[in-house]
Amino acid sequence: MPARSKKHHYVPQSLLRQFSISGLGKQIHVLDKRTDAAFVTAIKDTACETNFNSFLSDGERHSFEAYYQPYDDALAAILATLAEARDLRALKDVELLALSHIVAVQLTRTKLARTSVPAFAAQMRERLRESGLGEGIGDMPIPS
Repeated sequence: MPARSKKHHYVPQSLLRQFSISGLGKQIHVLDKRTDAAFVTAIKDTACETNFNSFLSDGERHSFEAYYQPYDDALAAILATLAEARDLRALKDVELLALSHIVAVQLTRTKLARTSVPAFAAQMRERLRESGLGEGIGDMPIPS
């Protein structure tokens, strides 16, 4: 059984490679928005976190990283076609459909998608409490 990946990318490496330095697919320029620092780093270390796509249940770690792999593989093939043809019309209908699925999956794969709903729910709870309308919501769980 292959070892489970711990480094989980929320942006597929095949997409990051399209922006690599000198087109070599190894390194990329990065801007850290928190510190405003710009630097060069390896693509394999970009847009990823340890165990980002995993969770603990009953003391056991479960990962859904493997479920993203078919989408990443399809994206890599589509990007290769586009890089060679340099024209969206080079994609077949089935590839365009696959690309729409890849985009939909990618939208759910980001940290923003995971933190937006709980943050919004917490803000709404606080606003309701402040307005006096929050009676009884204290026990309501915030979605995660």
